[in-house]
Amino acid sequence: MRFSHQRSQLLAAVAVADSATAQRTTNPILTCIKLVVAERKIVAMGNDNEIGVRYEMDADDIEMEGVCVLPPEKLSPFLRDCHGERLTFRESGDSVNVTGNGAKLSLTSQDAATFPDVPNLDATDTCEVNRVALADAIARCLPCADKTEASARWAVTGLLFEVAKTGLIVVGTDTRRLGVVNCELVRTCEPTTGLIPRRTCE
Repeated sequence: MRFSHQRSQLLAAVAVADSATAQRTTNPILTCIKLVVAERKIVAMGNDNEIGVRYEMDADDIEMEGVCVLPPEKLSPFLRDCHGERLTFRESGDSVNVTGNGAKLSLTSQDAATFPDVPNLDATDTCEVNRVALADAIARCLPCADKTEASARWAVTGLLFEVAKTGLIVVGTDTRRLGVVNCELVRTCEPTTGLIPRRTCE
């Protein structure tokens, strides 16, 4: 793997992927982010087996495609503090060297085959909702969701999202309080229901 890219865009991609990495786990691979460089794109992924995030951006300088799995707690500070406009990633064996403007960082890549990939979802049948309306619905329902991490109550520790023909219904409850908000959809799709973890909504 060998490529160069804008430092600011890499920092943004790593930050988004890092939001889904595990904070406490017995599987170290879940604390890392995965970078996939292929087909003129750079994909950053984070996955803690509960929340998965996939961030794609166009690449303009790929010399060699490849994959690496790196610790964001070491990569992010380097991307933030390095003063170069562009950074270069070079893979050599199990190591990935990041260079830019005279600075250099060497990281050991984990086994990419053991990382739980976040799939590229088919967007042919999607709904669309106003961002402000969705944020308001989450803010009103989230206080009603249970904050405990007890496995027996997992079903009430997140928010229920139900896409109906009448709109998007957001529900939060801890079995004592109940919050329900109906949002108008900008674009409708086939009805579906899903439980979104609290951490994703926060």
